[in-house]
Amino acid sequence: MTLAGPTDVTLRDDRRAPRPVSLPYSDEHASTTTPMEFVFHLRRSPLTPTFFVVVPDDHLLSISVNKQDLPLNEVDPRALDDWAHGFSYPLGRYLASGDNVVSVRVINRGGGRGGVDVYPDAARGVGGAVPVSLACAAIALLCAAMRAARCRWESVILAGAGLALRLAYLWVTPVTVRAHDASEHLEYVHYLLDHHALPKAADGWAFYHPPVYYFVSALSYAGLEAVGFRGPLIGVVLQIESLVYELGFVAFAVAAVRLWLARVPESEIGRRLLSRDALALLSAALIVFWPTSVMHSTRVGNDDIAYLWFGGVLYFGSRWWLRGRDGSPRDFYVAAAIAAIGVVTKSHCLILFVILGVALVVRFVRDREMRSRKVLAYIGPLLLLCIGSLALDLHEALGEALAGRQDYLFVANEHRTNPALTLTNRPIYFIGFDFPTFLTRPFTSPWEDAKGRQWFWNYLLKTSLFGEWEFKQPWAGGLATAMSWICLAMCPVVAAGALLRKKSEIVDELPLSVMVVLLIGGLAWQRLSQRVFHGDFRYAVPAIAQLSYWYVRALALGTGRGWMWTARVGAMLGWIFVGLSVAFIGSIFLGPA
Repeated sequence: MTLAGPTDVTLRDDRRAPRPVSLPYSDEHASTTTPMEFVFHLRRSPLTPTFFVVVPDDHLLSISVNKQDLPLNEVDPRALDDWAHGFSYPLGRYLASGDNVVSVRVINRGGGRGGVDVYPDAARGVGGAVPVSLACAAIALLCAAMRAARCRWESVILAGAGLALRLAYLWVTPVTVRAHDASEHLEYVHYLLDHHALPKAADGWAFYHPPVYYFVSALSYAGLEAVGFRGPLIGVVLQIESLVYELGFVAFAVAAVRLWLARVPESEIGRRLLSRDALALLSAALIVFWPTSVMHSTRVGNDDIAYLWFGGVLYFGSRWWLRGRDGSPRDFYVAAAIAAIGVVTKSHCLILFVILGVALVVRFVRDREMRSRKVLAYIGPLLLLCIGSLALDLHEALGEALAGRQDYLFVANEHRTNPALTLTNRPIYFIGFDFPTFLTRPFTSPWEDAKGRQWFWNYLLKTSLFGEWEFKQPWAGGLATAMSWICLAMCPVVAAGALLRKKSEIVDELPLSVMVVLLIGGLAWQRLSQRVFHGDFRYAVPAIAQLSYWYVRALALGTGRGWMWTARVGAMLGWIFVGLSVAFIGSIFLGPA
């Protein structure tokens, strides 16, 4: 982002006469014998960055300023042909005061399109100061807004630190780094912009997804291009868009957990680390700083916006459920409407309608509210929203399946999965756990049995911490190993809390249990039915909210039974995990790529 960029761009090629064009420029009919010369103007000012990124397609011949050729001897010769990423060049050093005429000559060597892009390097010099300033302003604005809303200082600091950590991770994480099909998701966005119509599912890797995320991103993309953003800068803004979605999920999840904690009896509340406010703060910290919650927040794709819908349904559904007969139907209708938006965002969100349906049936039976008018007032809108959103989501797949042209409804690219990701399913892999591998291997991989991929619970728990990626930064491996040990020690706390609950409380928490069972059970079912990898925790990230609540709920149950030291140790384990998570993300930010 900068106020100084190329203007008045013209191109001279085999058609000889210069003609106006815009950057980035790409032409599938570009000559392979005649160079393309791009001429544009750059004005030198205090806001002009020193470094510019030059992306040649596909070989750079020369750069000149005011008819003086610039040296290229310090540029890696391979970068002169890097049509994917280009290279950073100190063009600003050679600009004179006022207006400058810059010429960039490239040649298309064949095998595809020819062209060029030139844009300020936002990560270096003055260009880097702008995003840093904007990040600081965003953190300050968030903290000021929370204080204006009379939030406690502890919550303000937690939120500010959570945003700062995500922005730091974003700074060192380009669109295609530690991503899942980012290029394919962007391809969907480009298709909408180019054709102004929905693509056929079979024509692209990610084209089977519902359209809401891609419509929103296409509108953002077009708006950014209209005001001068180009190239990777647009990808960064789409990452920030995902970050906002994920922060929305975090806010809803923290608010929902507070609703559930408010019902914990005073007899189970202790002091200091075990007070109600301290337990609420610990649960919020686990949600905010859970490592994959941070790492998934910058991904381009429809997962983060799906998390937002899960968080919204969890919050409004909890408001309705916890108030019993006094619950407002409006909260239920809002939750159902969010679920409908979720289904046309990602088919995975169909789970939300199942949760609301189960909660509704249990509510009617438990409270004996069987009057037909009241039942219809709830079930009618729920069914209409469910059927309507599902029809919008699956209209093409249903038509193709009924015509006999395909045998799937949801995952259109399943048949194109790499055979190396296919597994042999055995019962032991679902009921067993490989402790040595989990505790000694800091990271896992969908490609290697040696890292525990075949063990369902190993893979689920490890990817809940670090995803499917390997981290080479100093300290990252040691921190990851320590976090694995602490996380495994925290699991029995959750299990003990489940065993200590009364039967009535288990029923009271049924919506939370149903969401966790469906999220994790869905992964197990997909792996059993398709025999390919669907065990990555990114499909179950919303479960962090319920699991964090169950963790602090277990501490409260221990307090109520007089097990004070056990509860305090559990609380300390939680805070140690939070600290290690912050340090782990920090090691990614501070360490070399």
